[in-house]
Amino acid sequence: MEILNASIQFDFPVQTDDGRAASFAGHLYRARGRRRGILQILVHGVTYDHRYWDAGRINGKDYSYAGYMTERGYDILAIDLPGTGASSRPDGDAVCFDYVASALADAVTQVRKSLGGNDLVALVGHSMGTYLLVHTQARWPVADFLVSTGTGYSSADLPSPHGPGTREKALLEPYSTFSTEDRARVFYYPPATDPEVIAYDNATLRTSIPRQIWKDSIRYRADPQEAGLMDVKCPVLIQLGEYDPVLPGRFLDAERRQWPLDTTVVTDQVEGVGHSLNLHRDPERGWSSIDRFLRN
Repeated sequence: MEILNASIQFDFPVQTDDGRAASFAGHLYRARGRRRGILQILVHGVTYDHRYWDAGRINGKDYSYAGYMTERGYDILAIDLPGTGASSRPDGDAVCFDYVASALADAVTQVRKSLGGNDLVALVGHSMGTYLLVHTQARWPVADFLVSTGTGYSSADLPSPHGPGTREKALLEPYSTFSTEDRARVFYYPPATDPEVIAYDNATLRTSIPRQIWKDSIRYRADPQEAGLMDVKCPVLIQLGEYDPVLPGRFLDAERRQWPLDTTVVTDQVEGVGHSLNLHRDPERGWSSIDRFLRN
């Protein structure tokens, strides 16, 4: 595995219930060549950190969303949520959606100002990261676009692809994750995946997350009104993998109906892939759709 893209790390403070100092990391990837004037904020889901967006080259294939987008002129800030990656490790019950979303809104404002040259901001989330970004934009509207990948509010009505009790058992621990076997089964569509990518993901990218953040995501997913969908006014792209057991692409119409009719919502099914869209073969298919959405 080869890492191709250099980033600069920033650390942003985040409030905790126990009053102890905590922070989360943001990894800045600067646009290469002519800048497009759009800063993308990337937030990962459960069991990942920012490397979901920058997994590097495996068997000669580049799996870096960050690299793809910086080549097309975007500045990128990829977040490590509290307790993951290079972020500090607060108590698993001491940091919640409100605290992280508020701190993230401040971070977006700070980075946008310090970089200069970015007139627009796009929030891009994968899985649980989407729920956090909706929470952020509904309460502290800092973005001009919102991109949701690999999940949606319709998934609350479906049986868990992880099986009965699996998530509940994981949440008994202050820092929660899924087993390697479960991740391989739920996150990937095998016909469209290099087995070495799955092995690398489980050996290197897999991590745990403070359970209160995960619990909050479950709560807001189940209640779109409380989540704030009615308060998100910017254009939205919803991207689902055709074979994603969390929320398959065939639910795109149902997911569109979760949003207000007067909100501009574009839906996109990436054919032949599963949940971890960035880590399937030919991830550029999904990436190019996001690029077109932001350019248009």
